[in-house]
Amino acid sequence: MTLQRGLPLLWQQYTALFWKNLLLSWRSKRAMFLQLFSSFFFILLIFCIQKIMEKSFDSSTAHKTVTDPTALISPPIPPCEDKFFVKLPCFDFVWSGNHTRRVRDIVDAIRANNPGRPIPVEKVRSFATPDDVDAWLMANPLQTPGALHFKERNPTVISYGVQTNSTPETKRGRSEDPTFKFQIPLQIAAEREIARSLIGDPKFNWVFGFKEFPHPTIEALVVLGKKGPSFFLAIAMFGFVIQLSSLITEKELKLRQRKYYINVLEEEALVKQNSLEGLVDPNIAVQIRGLAKTYPGTTKFGCCCKCKKTSPYHALKGLWMNIAKEQLFCLLGPNGAGKTTTINCLTGINPVTGGDALVYGNSVRSSVGMSNIRKMIGVCPQVSHFLLVATTILCLFMKFSLFPQFDILWDALSGEEHLRLFASIKGLTPASINPMVEKSLAEVKLTEAGKIRAGSYSGGMKRRLSVAVSLIGDPKLVFLDEPTTGMDPITRRHVWDIIQETKKDRAIILTTHSMEEADILSDRIGIMAKGRLRCIGTSIRLKSRFGTGFIANISFAESNNEENSNNGETSAANSHEPVKKFFKHHLNVKPVEENKAFMTFVIPHEKEHLLAKFFGELQDRETEFGISDIQLGLATLEEVFLNIARKAELESAALDGTMVTLELTSGSSVEIPVGARFVGIPGTETEENPRGIMVEVYWQQDESGSLCISGHSLEMPVPENVPATDPVAQGHGRVSLLGRRRRRQQVQGTVIDPEFVSTASRRFSRSSSFDSKRSSL
Repeated sequence: MTLQRGLPLLWQQYTALFWKNLLLSWRSKRAMFLQLFSSFFFILLIFCIQKIMEKSFDSSTAHKTVTDPTALISPPIPPCEDKFFVKLPCFDFVWSGNHTRRVRDIVDAIRANNPGRPIPVEKVRSFATPDDVDAWLMANPLQTPGALHFKERNPTVISYGVQTNSTPETKRGRSEDPTFKFQIPLQIAAEREIARSLIGDPKFNWVFGFKEFPHPTIEALVVLGKKGPSFFLAIAMFGFVIQLSSLITEKELKLRQRKYYINVLEEEALVKQNSLEGLVDPNIAVQIRGLAKTYPGTTKFGCCCKCKKTSPYHALKGLWMNIAKEQLFCLLGPNGAGKTTTINCLTGINPVTGGDALVYGNSVRSSVGMSNIRKMIGVCPQVSHFLLVATTILCLFMKFSLFPQFDILWDALSGEEHLRLFASIKGLTPASINPMVEKSLAEVKLTEAGKIRAGSYSGGMKRRLSVAVSLIGDPKLVFLDEPTTGMDPITRRHVWDIIQETKKDRAIILTTHSMEEADILSDRIGIMAKGRLRCIGTSIRLKSRFGTGFIANISFAESNNEENSNNGETSAANSHEPVKKFFKHHLNVKPVEENKAFMTFVIPHEKEHLLAKFFGELQDRETEFGISDIQLGLATLEEVFLNIARKAELESAALDGTMVTLELTSGSSVEIPVGARFVGIPGTETEENPRGIMVEVYWQQDESGSLCISGHSLEMPVPENVPATDPVAQGHGRVSLLGRRRRRQQVQGTVIDPEFVSTASRRFSRSSSFDSKRSSL
């Protein structure tokens, strides 16, 4: 093979690279447009800025030659609403010296004799002294354009002062001169009425005016001379940056880094091993291999050269897990964790961005595999009727079923008609449709409402009908996205029984916000947060691994309680003291909740080897301690969920800088990251507590599923083993006279690693929190 050399080779390489760059530019029209017209844009920007500045000078005489200024004769006091920046309700002016009758008459005359507009009495406010006016102006900025201060020194001398904000203001290219707009009208009005009062003639003609000094033109700022070099540099750098970024894009895309979490490494390793070996376990219904979904950002151009850009949203950041047949897998997570996105990717509603998933051996990324999946799966999202009919056609020959988060129902169709429709689309024989419809309605307790239109159903009835629709045709895989939302407790329990029975010969994927539902129904649970799988396993395993420990509830005999009730809370506490000492001596724990009837203890996992002997001895001494019942259990699944969600929020807050305000019982407040558990309070160092104090913050889910602060413990000393950190200085808000309030900088709390907090401190924190919650209730 003969190879070209020299100039022919150079020309061929140049032509190939040129053609490649031309194609890339044509297929990236926005970048090409910016490269070609960036120079014009920056020059146009300089031109527009210069014209805007010149226009803003038109309303001011400072940039004009003034040889014979016009006199300002007896101008009226303008309404306070005419000021460029003012807070309503406002006052035309305020005044001091209201302790004398003569001054009050002068102010009344100023109001009544204001040229062209008498000033209402409610638009003027009086004070005793100038200090009172200053205090009011500090507390109420931007509520008046000026103030008058009067002082009657003797019957023939009345002095006065004018107080205004001398800062010039500019609004939409117009300038506001506080001297000529507010100060001079107040000054002329005060002098006029003082003269009339001293002379004794209320009709005395007082004509007085002010002029500005003649002056030449003050040259305006030339933008090109001051800012031109920076703009010219930006013109040259804009194209250079685009060219440089296009050169490194290919290599940059290869630098994909993933973070793995210790609680899901075992599951990921198993899935990755099967993926590398090309093995598909016949007992696995769904295998997810590094599934990722990213919604691209958008850029919107508006008026005045404004553009609004949103960053890409990473809904899924790499999921690795197996979902076995004949099991119910529950996917938990706060709103926005990626649960519904995962289901949409598995069912083909949303295309995946990265990774893959095998649904009974069919890849969601392969066109052939997705075609096979669509022959078996039915996707019926709540959209327009056109899309609903189009997607419902895909339910033919369905072996899978999707129960979406929203009810897929026509308001004009009855429950029976919905079931017949979906049964017909799924291919059931005509003879089996009616019995199936009756059976499905009976299972979800909708027999009496079967002929009623779905538009008249309550929210719970619609969810039950959707459950019945999802189970039509005996599907091999069922997706249940929050199936019991809006149901009453009795109906919810009934639907749970239906779901338990349907686990035979099929796999079920359930998403829910109910921890009780997940604990009762699921065989395995996965908790997601911020697009990642944080932990996976059975309910018992998750409680053991991520819970606080064992919960021991001690109930006391009724006779003991009646005796305590007669003697009050103090004798009740004294009678329980032996039990508390027993727990303290053997397990070194204190009660986290206590009343006359029972006590609750949290026992750490590391004390597990002592429990058998401890509770054996406790049972032997039940009569001595007056104990009627002893219960021992693990932490709740809700606590595990909140721990995982809190850690995810804390990681996200560390990256994004998301902060919330924690209001302390002492009245102060600090800014803390979302999800922080132990927080140190800066500036609390004393001789008794040289490391300062801290609190334990408690979190819960709000109505939208997001984390919010539910309370905090009493203040406790920071342990000595916590590393020292630099305190955060507190910024103080300051207010200028007749000006705007400056922003106040909040104190930022110090996040303390829970590993440094001793067990004793945690018990103290929990006990205090229970006391504070009880008092708040």
